[in-house]
Amino acid sequence: MFLNSDLQLPKIVCTASCFTHNAMQKLGIKINHDHLQLIEVNKMWSNRNYFNVRENIPRVPGFENMWPTHILRPHQYSSTCLPLDEIAHNRAKQILDTNRPIKFFWSGGIDSTFALSHLLEHLKNPNQLTVYHTCESTQENPDYVPQILKHGVDMKSWSDLWETPFEPNDLVVTATTADNITASVDQSFYNEYGDWLQRSWQDYFLFRGMSAEKISWLENKLKLHENSITTTLEARWWFYYAIRHQLWVIKDWNLNLENNFGSVICFFDCYDFDAWSQVNRNQFFYGNQWNTYKQAFKNEIYKLWPNNHFNQTKEKTNSGYNIFWGRRKTAQFDQQYLFLYLDKKNSIRSFRPRYWPIINKSMLLEDLSGINEI
Repeated sequence: MFLNSDLQLPKIVCTASCFTHNAMQKLGIKINHDHLQLIEVNKMWSNRNYFNVRENIPRVPGFENMWPTHILRPHQYSSTCLPLDEIAHNRAKQILDTNRPIKFFWSGGIDSTFALSHLLEHLKNPNQLTVYHTCESTQENPDYVPQILKHGVDMKSWSDLWETPFEPNDLVVTATTADNITASVDQSFYNEYGDWLQRSWQDYFLFRGMSAEKISWLENKLKLHENSITTTLEARWWFYYAIRHQLWVIKDWNLNLENNFGSVICFFDCYDFDAWSQVNRNQFFYGNQWNTYKQAFKNEIYKLWPNNHFNQTKEKTNSGYNIFWGRRKTAQFDQQYLFLYLDKKNSIRSFRPRYWPIINKSMLLEDLSGINEI
């Protein structure tokens, strides 16, 4: 991932959020060209006020100067897929059949409610499932709380217990990557750039100020994909599906490392959902109305929980509290290491210098020389 004649680095799979572009330059580490380009591509998917709004959110200094990974999501091309309801039911049964204690993270939004509805539908033992939530989860979707409690499962406050490690046999289940298989479009972006979604992505990027040289670089990247990428929505889908998706999978690895246990999985991280995403990448909106975004997911929820208000009006909501919690936790944990790497057994390991966070190039070289997995 990184090229430098002075440093012998192991195979890095992800950099910590605190390992910023500026810090890497000071340590003599050159960032891969793709890394730099993807920082610019990522900015294309934000509305104009995005970075100003983020000033009020605690985060690692220089966070937006670094795109943590440029690893493309491994996938198998598919031109067909199973029906969405069949995929969801199969995935729920697969997770429950592990017979492990399941800790499910419920935000109250469309994606986590979709996943949780299918888990509850096939749950045989209420003691197997614990639902973690925040105060905003219940505020965002208060009508769903009785549906959870009706199944006899325990609910715990995620925001109160986030520092408590899980047990080694726990299976933590998230719904994080659904935004990525559906090319997440938030309302602020839609309001400002919705008219561009079905137009040429090259024209949109030019409009947003990207240089012709960088657009040419991205054109060559997109040619490697089996699907034809022509519109802005398709280009957004590619970036979320191929890049952001894998980033969130890596964040699950972070949770594994932090808690020293074996399994954090995402409900949507499987081949069948990938295939559905590829086939349906132009069908995330029904018509041109904002509240029909992810309507396919809402329709499946309705079959299991027939709530008309949720089905007809629920929109994507960016939870400020969840963002605050996530940034706080990410910042705290990511500052424990500089990068994740693969050892000789292809196991994921974290690297942290002994003198962290006070380091210089000679200290880094000294500690790198102690890694025998290179």
